[in-house]
Amino acid sequence: MSNEQFNALHYSDPMVARILDAGERCIHRFGIRRTSMGEVARVGKLSRGSIYKYFNDKDALVEGIIRRRQEHFLNRTEGRLENEETLVDKLTQSVLSGRKDMEEGIFAALAEIEPETVAMMFLDPRFYERSLSFWPPHVRMAQEAGEISAELDVGIATDLIMRLVVSLVMFPQMGVRLKTRRALRDYLQQIVSQGLGKSAMRPSDSDVVSPIERHAAMTWAQRLKRVFNIDIEVCSRCGGSARVIACIEDQDVIDRILDHLREKEQGTPTLPHLAPPSRAPPETLPLFAGSESKITMLNPQGR
Repeated sequence: MSNEQFNALHYSDPMVARILDAGERCIHRFGIRRTSMGEVARVGKLSRGSIYKYFNDKDALVEGIIRRRQEHFLNRTEGRLENEETLVDKLTQSVLSGRKDMEEGIFAALAEIEPETVAMMFLDPRFYERSLSFWPPHVRMAQEAGEISAELDVGIATDLIMRLVVSLVMFPQMGVRLKTRRALRDYLQQIVSQGLGKSAMRPSDSDVVSPIERHAAMTWAQRLKRVFNIDIEVCSRCGGSARVIACIEDQDVIDRILDHLREKEQGTPTLPHLAPPSRAPPETLPLFAGSESKITMLNPQGR
């Protein structure tokens, strides 16, 4: 069945929906490679002839299943965006919705069996173009609200948003760990303000700085992230935002701290604090003492 023919079919057609449901159950259970038209007919209690009436072969059936799932995903995401006010909140909700859909149903099953198929679902040009269709109104609303620059091209901004959302949905474990909604929103806030905000526009000649000046202006946190990919501004336990409140730059102090840590790690015993030798108290106490007189001592009986 050609794309034009499939577009003419309505997903609510009872027979089409029944065939797609049966095919999706088979793919969820066996994966695409092990699913056959005969198995789909058996699961859906259909004849092969009724299936071939709508789908020429297995590839056409799989395409129909994927495209219906794509439409379902986009419709749910679009509906959820209506409840969000700012562009950052809409992006956050879009990513979270995508991740949730990836963890259930056919997406979750294929991610385990055939992850490359899931990737192709999101990289499908038709899916990408369909996804682009509902972002421009939200971009224009953000421009009118002053969230992003009004001088930005809506098409370019929309394309950037889609690439960002797809990457965060498909590869959540790569790069910065964004485990919580707050961490994800803070991350997207920086992307929007720096990539789509007024700061993203071309600076004037007076604002241009040299590479040396940019390097000197970098914080230690920025240098660690850039050189070693260590982000100390993200909590390693909860994924939330962390803030640097103190920094030691004195090399002598740093060396002493490192030496102490090495000794502690190697189990090197440290020298005890020197103290004066302990002295026992005298057996008896003198009552009188003189340079020339004999010392009279008090005996235990007090005589």
